[in-house]
Amino acid sequence: MRRCNSFLLMENMASLYIFATAIVTLAGLFSFCQFQLRQQTKQVRYYMAVEQLIQGANPELPVYEGARIQQSETAIKVSWPDGFEVSCCVES
Repeated sequence: MRRCNSFLLMENMASLYIFATAIVTLAGLFSFCQFQLRQQTKQVRYYMAVEQLIQGANPELPVYEGARIQQSETAIKVSWPDGFEVSCCVES
């Protein structure tokens, strides 16, 4: 009887370890996906801001806060403090 109980205890501990490992793995995967989604959202917002700037938007909008804007007749380059940069050529 004792041998059977210890075997069941070991079996339960192994199952618990596998379950805990799966939970930690899923939490890490969720965290990584959330980070990537945040980065992609920021990237889309920056591209849309540059598009609006090309169309004549006011560079005083909050999205341009801290951004370095270099603009000429045919090109534009916007650099944000977080290191993201968008450059493009504008053709008439």
